Amino acid sequence: DVIGHGLALHEHPGLGADDVEHADEGTVGALEDVEDELTNGAEINNVLMDADILLLNAGMYEERLSLCEDLLGFFNWKDDPAGEAGLRAFIGESMERLGRKEECDSYFQTLLRDNPENVEYLNMYLNCLCERKAYEEAKELLEKSLKSREDVFGEDHPALAQSLNNMAIYMENQGKLEDAAKLHERALKIRRKIFGDKHPAVTQSLENLAAVRQNMGKFQDAEDLLRESLQIWREYAGDDHPATAQTRFNLGTVLYMRAKYREAEREITAAKDAMVRHMGETDPNLAMVYRALSVISQKLGKKDEAENHRDYHAAQPDGRGHQPKR
Repeated sequence: DVIGHGLALHEHPGLGADDVEHADEGTVGALEDVEDELTNGAEINNVLMDADILLLNAGMYEERLSLCEDLLGFFNWKDDPAGEAGLRAFIGESMERLGRKEECDSYFQTLLRDNPENVEYLNMYLNCLCERKAYEEAKELLEKSLKSREDVFGEDHPALAQSLNNMAIYMENQGKLEDAAKLHERALKIRRKIFGDKHPAVTQSLENLAAVRQNMGKFQDAEDLLRESLQIWREYAGDDHPATAQTRFNLGTVLYMRAKYREAEREITAAKDAMVRHMGETDPNLAMVYRALSVISQKLGKKDEAENHRDYHAAQPDGRGHQPKR
């Protein structure tokens, strides 16, 4: 048995229309709780995220689209451009999920024409194109974005680093690992120069480069990169932060592949404990974590622990692991 690389603590993959015809009572009740939070003056961004996740997971894409459109009209977003961009990106994604592909294309193309520097719009549109397997269109969009950002921002700008990151992920998905690694290395160099070696912005490049190195079979390189990323997150956000837990899990998978089973067990157990403290036992990503611990316990000859972890895995609501949004 093997352990897959990549854990997302924030990504919730929505159900398709065939999976959910109507929202169940739990979803309706949760949405009513969100409405109460909003009425009682809770932070709009937190409430929005709760409602968005609920509607996405329930396959209620029309309702999600309407919610985002209403929020754009209800509030003045001048002081929160990132929040506005997120809402607009969710609208385009909802169009894609509803099968309104031409409308989605026109919507994102207009957004990117008017906001060529906006990474949120670019990334969401790329996700939409890749979901429909329009890889050539995605490549053309990435190449155009990369060239324009080099022309506009020069060779040392965060926007260029993000475009390099996006292009690298495309190359990785096409199996061009050497090309992907070079692009991630270039993005990492830019981010180190701009932010320094200890800034969280550097971790995106560290972890994405680690994933490529792992896929190339260069496990020592992947381990070194993930250890550096983990140290940054521990110092910046502490051991209980979701990003720290995610990095611990990814490090644990690499240690497993290097047959460092005790170290892998330690890191993945720490990730599991942080996830439980942060979100409780209902976190759907716990299924993947318990499965990993079961495999590792089996390797260490801990049959009872392996069985217990398997039981936990079977009891979780979602046995799938999801790659992080990169």
